[in-house]
Amino acid sequence: MRRAKLSNAAIIIALNYINLLSKKRDKMPSLRIRTAECMATEEARIVVVSFILANKHFYDHAYRNKTWAKMTGIDKNVLYYCEKEALAALNYDLTVSPKQYSEWLKALEATSEVITEDIDSLNETITKQYKKSKKQQQPNGYPTFNEENMNAHKFEAVTLPRNFELAN
Repeated sequence: MRRAKLSNAAIIIALNYINLLSKKRDKMPSLRIRTAECMATEEARIVVVSFILANKHFYDHAYRNKTWAKMTGIDKNVLYYCEKEALAALNYDLTVSPKQYSEWLKALEATSEVITEDIDSLNETITKQYKKSKKQQQPNGYPTFNEENMNAHKFEAVTLPRNFELAN
């Protein structure tokens, strides 16, 4: 988004297109194209084509698909077909009325509030766990091992990425 230098309004409209197109995947068979040059996922293609459409809808001198291909690493021909199918899925109507824009903006703000609350709750939980583990450490810096501490260690190991190895 930084490279494309889209305005906030264009980004909000692109998010709306993402929402609409994600509901109409079945009308866009090019999303399933997998080539050696482009291993982007369906979701990434929906996101990119939504930004392309918003860019072309908002600006007289919009980036060409060749430029988007360089910015995203997705083959320009794939972008061309995704764009063509996205336009067809949207019935070639990219307009968003002021009322639709306002409603979409409210939906984004509500979602943002929920995400912020979830993040705050997660931060609070992490802080509590961190403080609890600090209290359980011995003066030499190594944790004491008791039943409660062992269960916490098992929980942490389960939540780590698969390629992460615990040092024993």
